[in-house]
Amino acid sequence: MGALAEAMDIPNKKMRAQAEAALTRLLPRLRPEYAHLLNAAQRPSLYQRLKIENAATRPDFLVAVLEALEKIGDAAALSRVEKLAASTVITTNGTRVKEAAQRCPPILELRIQTLETSNTLLRASSPEDTSASSLLRPVQRDDGTAPEQLLRASNSVAEGSL
Repeated sequence: MGALAEAMDIPNKKMRAQAEAALTRLLPRLRPEYAHLLNAAQRPSLYQRLKIENAATRPDFLVAVLEALEKIGDAAALSRVEKLAASTVITTNGTRVKEAAQRCPPILELRIQTLETSNTLLRASSPEDTSASSLLRPVQRDDGTAPEQLLRASNSVAEGSL
């Protein structure tokens, strides 16, 4: 997936078109657990294409990127998506892209908040009682049973069990 995003930046138009077609099919299938498939260096290749001017000729690709951002987007994408959502459109394709962009920011903001929360370290609000009496220890009981009388696993196979 990342290599396809990188291919969007190469000068060869035919290769870019093939990468775009593949991304258009694959991006909507992405799930949050696959966010690592597009690293921080590869994502801008997609973000820079989020322009209303591209809606006339590449609406399916833009909608696919926006759908993927709802699941794997980060803070770097939010300003591009908001700008696209605020764009003035005059074509049917532009309207379709704008509607997808307008659905995306609330979902993306929630995802960003979740990512930030998961990266926050928590600490106790008050000092804990860490005295020896409050620490967990293994149970040590001596009920007087001789060790040789305790049940143990056997290495031999019981007759008739096979």
